[in-house]
Amino acid sequence: RDRVLFVVLGVAAALVVVWLSLGQWEWNDYDAEARPALDALLAGHLAEFFKLAPAYGGSLLLRAPFAAVPKIWGGGELAVFRAAALPCLAAAVALGAWLAARVRERGGSRFAAALVLLLCVANPITFAADRIGHPEELLGAVLCVAAVLAARSGRAAWAGLLLGLAVANKAWAVVAVGPMLLALPDRRVLALIVSGATAGVVLVPFVILAGGSFATTAAGASH
Repeated sequence: RDRVLFVVLGVAAALVVVWLSLGQWEWNDYDAEARPALDALLAGHLAEFFKLAPAYGGSLLLRAPFAAVPKIWGGGELAVFRAAALPCLAAAVALGAWLAARVRERGGSRFAAALVLLLCVANPITFAADRIGHPEELLGAVLCVAAVLAARSGRAAWAGLLLGLAVANKAWAVVAVGPMLLALPDRRVLALIVSGATAGVVLVPFVILAGGSFATTAAGASH
């Protein structure tokens, strides 16, 4: 019952975030950086997508199936903007629900568990990231935390997979390599191999098809 309650609470918090911070896409970074590339991808123009993709083009590629859903009923740009942000919020709900369940398992109150969940989903950083058009920041943070938690449980392959997805989502996630390796009791090389392979599967097409422009943009963004 607690888990159902936490999931329902997390979804409700996510809907509040959508309502308050994803009300428009005009004039934010999504409009200037991500929308042209995502529009090209949804229209089936792959070459144009790779050419226009920002430094976090990997995140757009990972979230493209969600962004394509509004096209089924003819949804407009706002619907696409929100749909592309939903997997980021869903990841935060999943992590928050998991953390809340751990709080309860260790004897914490329902209030404490619910507070952990709400802070994970609806916090000032989430609202700010969504408003400026960068929901991928939330997804990256969740994936990094999940990678370290998986490493702490000794699941090297899962830790590497999650960290690889985080790096593919946005390059700053490489900062989690150290914490992941420290948390792993063994099989650190396996985690690094899986992480590199996962990120490579997503990012190598950008390097190949976009020529040097993607690498140059990514390097500039890292500074």
